[in-house]
Amino acid sequence: MAQTLSALESVTEFIKSQIKEGKLILLVATQPAAKETVEGLAKKFNFSYINEKWIGGLLTNFKVISQRLEYFKKVQADFEKGEFEKYTKKERVVINRNIFRMKKMFTGLENLTRLPDAIFIIDPSLKNHMTAVREARKMKIPIIAVLDSDDDPDLVNYRIPANDHAKMSIDWIINKIDQGLTTNDK
Repeated sequence: MAQTLSALESVTEFIKSQIKEGKLILLVATQPAAKETVEGLAKKFNFSYINEKWIGGLLTNFKVISQRLEYFKKVQADFEKGEFEKYTKKERVVINRNIFRMKKMFTGLENLTRLPDAIFIIDPSLKNHMTAVREARKMKIPIIAVLDSDDDPDLVNYRIPANDHAKMSIDWIINKIDQGLTTNDK
């Protein structure tokens, strides 16, 4: 518990410094226990987040992925304006399916205009989170992670030792970080 609290303090200070410098932070949590809480933190502090599935090449092939993201934003805006009403019902079904697929993939990344300056991962040992870790390490992006005893601590820069599977544990950690970031703002 003492290690976790100490690590939480240093991680919160690191995130505060990133926010003060106007840097981008990407939160990654695709497991069901973490999705809701991480999304709430991301929305509160205007962080980018992934809570569905890691997009391969998001960091290492950012130029191409960001073009797809811009296309998604344009299509979504056109849809909301009613631009697709001129198409047949069958064409609109295909368009809606593509929008739904892109929404699932890109929701949370709308404000990721450049490579993130830090990446925060809940449970880096998950299969698709390992891809995120490899890409971040390759791009020399600092990694903050909640990890337990079955994870390799050498892969991350800022470690929070805790249960990274239990919803109660993840909620507690995210709430502590939220409190730490909010207290400094006042």
